[in-house]
Amino acid sequence: MFAQVSLTPDTRRALLVPSEAVIRTGRRTIVMVKQDEGGFMPAEVRIGREAGGRTEVLAGLSAGEQVVTSGQFLLDSEASLTGLDVRPVDQADDASTGGEDEPATFGATGTIQSIANGSVTLRHGPVPRLDWPAMTMTFRTKSAAQMRGLETGDRVRFTFTQQDAGPRIESITRAGQ
Repeated sequence: MFAQVSLTPDTRRALLVPSEAVIRTGRRTIVMVKQDEGGFMPAEVRIGREAGGRTEVLAGLSAGEQVVTSGQFLLDSEASLTGLDVRPVDQADDASTGGEDEPATFGATGTIQSIANGSVTLRHGPVPRLDWPAMTMTFRTKSAAQMRGLETGDRVRFTFTQQDAGPRIESITRAGQ
C-alpha cells in the first residue's frame, strides 16, 4: 500500500520567550518581567509549545514586555524571601503579538540598498524581539510616499509589522532626523 501525505505547518502567531527565561516551580510557571522603574516582578504565565530554545506564552505576558533570561532563579529566590507577590496570569494584557487591528511593531536601523515600486531592500541591524540577526532583506511599503526623499545608501530608522504577506514598513526616516 502507498499513501501520499501532505503536512501543513501550523502558522499561527505566537508570543515566544527564550526557554531559559521560564521558571517551573511545580505549582506554577513564572517569568521575571522588567518593570518601568528598573526593578523586576515575577509574573505567572501559561505556556504552550517549546522548540528551538523558545517557549510559547499563551497567557500572562504581553508583547513587548522584557523578561530576564540569565539569573532569573536568583531574582525568584529574592522575591520569595521578601514576600513579593507574583502577578497572576489574568492581570497581564493579551499575550498575542498583536490582534487583527493592531499588529506588533518592531524597530531597527539600517541602510537602504535599493528602492523598488512597493518595496525597499534594507541592510539592517539585529531585531532582538524577533531573534533576527543583522541581515539584508526586502520589506513591503505602505505607499510610495513613505520613500519620498530617501535614496540608496541613506542610513534610516524604521518600524515594521510582521504580516502574512511578509514584513511591511510602517514608518521610515533618515537616521538622525
